[in-house]
Amino acid sequence: MLLLERIEREAARLDTRFLIPWTRVRYGWDPIWSVVPIVGDLVAAGYGLRLVAWAHRFGLGPTLTARMVLNVAIDFGVGIIPIVGPFIDLFYRSNMRNLALLLAELKRQMARDHQ
Repeated sequence: MLLLERIEREAARLDTRFLIPWTRVRYGWDPIWSVVPIVGDLVAAGYGLRLVAWAHRFGLGPTLTARMVLNVAIDFGVGIIPIVGPFIDLFYRSNMRNLALLLAELKRQMARDHQ
């Protein structure tokens, strides 16, 4: 399996794997883990940082990697807020944001290489 496919699948699993019935709201394991104070948020942050580490293998610059780490940090910081954290976490979706950053950068690199 290609690394990019693995990152895409894992980001979806963490942020958009499930659907709340009768709505268009998707969620993944990240907001579920956030229900468990601090420990759940640490687990979610660990998985998010693992995705950043995988994405780093594509040779991303330090600026993009820092933006991705910041997304994980924001997700963690918001997630630890009692009661409302998991609900905010449901919509922030740091892993899908990081996937979008990665895909945009790869697209830029490919366009630059084909010039």
